[in-house]
Amino acid sequence: MPQQTFGGEFLHEFPFEMAAVYAFHIAESQAFVDGNKRTGATAALVFLDLNGWDCRAGLWLSEALFQVASGRLNKNGLAAPFEKQARKRNG
Repeated sequence: MPQQTFGGEFLHEFPFEMAAVYAFHIAESQAFVDGNKRTGATAALVFLDLNGWDCRAGLWLSEALFQVASGRLNKNGLAAPFEKQARKRNG
């Protein structure tokens, strides 16, 4: 999955800030009539899965994305719940 770089450096820390960016921008942009938060959550969870992390959706994710949608949580703040909930897969 290509990631944007600036001066050879990733724009966001891997993997939790990158996952948060996916979830944040999809949920916040309200691009769809319905399902923006679910789509953002799915994008973030799939990104983590593809990069060797297990992270299950739950109430924590719903609450975080409602805070994003209401403007109470920014993308940097959204990285913390992903980091707390995710577990690196062995092998």
